[in-house]
Amino acid sequence: MTLESLANELLLSIFEFFSTGQLLQSFYGLKYRFDVLIFDHISVRGFDLRLVSKHDLDTVCQQYLPSIVNRITTLHLSDDENSQQIVRFVAQDFTLHQFAHLRTLNLYDLISVTMMNKILLDCCHLSHLTHIKLTNCYFSCSQTDVANIINTIWSLPKLIYCYIDIDTSDGIEFSAPNIISSSLEYLFVPNMICHLSDFAQLIQSTARLRYLSACFTYDSDSKTYPSIISLITHFDTWFVAAEQNNIINIFKHMPNLCSLTVRTINDISVDGRQWEKIIRDHLIKLKRFRLKLTRKLVNDRNWKQSFDELINSFRSQFWLEEHRWFVQCDWDPDIAAIYLYTLPYAFDHFTAYFPLIFESTCPHNNCYCSYDRVNQLKYMHFLSDDLDQCQNISFSNVRDLTIYLPINNHLWTIVPNFHQLTSLSVAWYNYDEKFPSQLQLLLDRASRLNSLSIETWRSSPTQMAPFEITHNLIRKLDLYSYHYHYNNADCTVLSCSSLGIQCEILRISVEIRTCVLDLVKKMPNLHQLIVHCRDDNYREQSMTTTDELVEWLQQQLPSKYGIARNICLANEIKINLRIC
Repeated sequence: MTLESLANELLLSIFEFFSTGQLLQSFYGLKYRFDVLIFDHISVRGFDLRLVSKHDLDTVCQQYLPSIVNRITTLHLSDDENSQQIVRFVAQDFTLHQFAHLRTLNLYDLISVTMMNKILLDCCHLSHLTHIKLTNCYFSCSQTDVANIINTIWSLPKLIYCYIDIDTSDGIEFSAPNIISSSLEYLFVPNMICHLSDFAQLIQSTARLRYLSACFTYDSDSKTYPSIISLITHFDTWFVAAEQNNIINIFKHMPNLCSLTVRTINDISVDGRQWEKIIRDHLIKLKRFRLKLTRKLVNDRNWKQSFDELINSFRSQFWLEEHRWFVQCDWDPDIAAIYLYTLPYAFDHFTAYFPLIFESTCPHNNCYCSYDRVNQLKYMHFLSDDLDQCQNISFSNVRDLTIYLPINNHLWTIVPNFHQLTSLSVAWYNYDEKFPSQLQLLLDRASRLNSLSIETWRSSPTQMAPFEITHNLIRKLDLYSYHYHYNNADCTVLSCSSLGIQCEILRISVEIRTCVLDLVKKMPNLHQLIVHCRDDNYREQSMTTTDELVEWLQQQLPSKYGIARNICLANEIKINLRIC
């Protein structure tokens, strides 16, 4: 059987295993039929360059992109410090306005506000662009920079969908646009705080808005609200330190809401009775209500009374019979907090102490079993014989797991498989010599794991890190610790271990700067090193313009390496070993 004899459907399935660069380099130009199928694949999956190596990116831009650029409707690009795809993309004399039929643009890991502005200005020339998604973008900027970004986006004439995931090192907040968009209908702003005082301006500038997802906080100017917002039918929001009157004033202007998702941070004084009144008085068309609130207690001695009062406020006929919207309350003794959420659980994060101290308004007070939406789980437990009480809980789609050792059989019960797990963080309270073997058992079950974070492996100065643990796919290690700095001997053990040899991205805290030289020299596959040196004298507020440690590293390491302060955490240095 030859490749040409395979059905089109089977060939398209095979194409799923190739990156865009691999697909073009392997099949493009061989047969006209293959070329047609490649375009079919790209039209569905998009022109995705995220997994393309730097060398292959240059080849794709030079040999393939010129002949197909007019046929691309969806483009994915990443610009993290490892790939720098957008920088290299521009270096090949490509600009976005050459993608004349582009409809969807997805950008990931942008680290430069200058590059962000350049790209968005290019977008103004794309007459078919309807969707733009900015994911995991992190850079230092001013409030004016953010305002310019927002206004440029709002000026895109046909934009319907916008996802703005921008985090800044300066805590900059979302700025309400002063340009009116006549096309934008779906807006997601997950990581920037929006002031309620800007809510009216946001709505007035986005006249066709139907779906809004954003985080709002109260300020002293939060008194002006828009008139009736008749088009918004879906509202997904976080409230930070908002008050009951603020919430009422927002929802009484949204009479056509069909779906409402609310998370509260820094508890607001709205319980089941107040929510019932808000919904009865203002949200009569509401069909789906999802709630998660966190109530931290100043004094946990009376936690049971607060716990009972909160759960009982959701036991009225309105909740249990009219809508059958059930809730569950969990008690977290670690931070003296009460979590209340609607069932089934509808959020991607879940933190819990086991055995759960919970109460539910579900019939028979059962601990609700379906947590399929959770992909980030933080699992902690007490040594107890009562873990069987919640064995019907199941987390079947966990991708990011944080656990506190020791591991017991209860974990295997509530997480039936680890096939989706890609990131694991490990911590503990008191070290035990059994921990390495327990961790290895978990690693053996996680076939797709690529990132491992270990808080510290030292409970005493003589306790050695168990770098004998193995996993073939782990490429990212986080060994940063506030309590311990690795010395030269530790770094030697790490670099000679299986994990150290295959590691591509390492974050670590070291005793002295010469450890950096050892790690760079001895770890053969290292692409990026993020390091905190204990002998670093850098002060973020210092008036000096020189950076002694960065300059020392530049003198000691090859000039082709990129060496700079981490814009996220100034006490860390980022060293990119493969920038070409």
